[in-house]
Amino acid sequence: KTQPFAVIVEEASEVLEPLLFSCLCPSTLKLQMIGDHLQLSPSLMDKFDFMRTNKVNVSMFERLICAPAEHRVPSGVLSVQRRMRRDICDLTRDYYRDIVQIEDHDVCTTKVIPGRDAGRGLWRGREVPGMQSHVFLLTHDGDQRKAQV
Repeated sequence: KTQPFAVIVEEASEVLEPLLFSCLCPSTLKLQMIGDHLQLSPSLMDKFDFMRTNKVNVSMFERLICAPAEHRVPSGVLSVQRRMRRDICDLTRDYYRDIVQIEDHDVCTTKVIPGRDAGRGLWRGREVPGMQSHVFLLTHDGDQRKAQV
């Protein structure tokens, strides 16, 4: 029988409350939710009317962070990013400017990913041979529809 002390939820803004509550049990003393409440919201496949009517398209994570001050839970925001190249992160900085000023870690400016396995991949490091730019924006006027798989 599992009796977890803590439950950690990654991408908490995408998790529906019933699924979240099903993870909790009497032994749980700590619930830690990690994610970005400004990104993806929870979704039910093909149930959009149900979602809007019952407000399940807003996660508990988002409601706790955006709650009135007397009900708000403690939260924090990371200000240093290590995952994106600087020019890709530049596309998102304005979106978060009212919350935090995003800084790039030094690793984001290196040409090679650090670590012992950095040179073992198909292309060795961050730079893709033959590619001048890291960001490509395309515009089209073609018909968009679900793919038939």
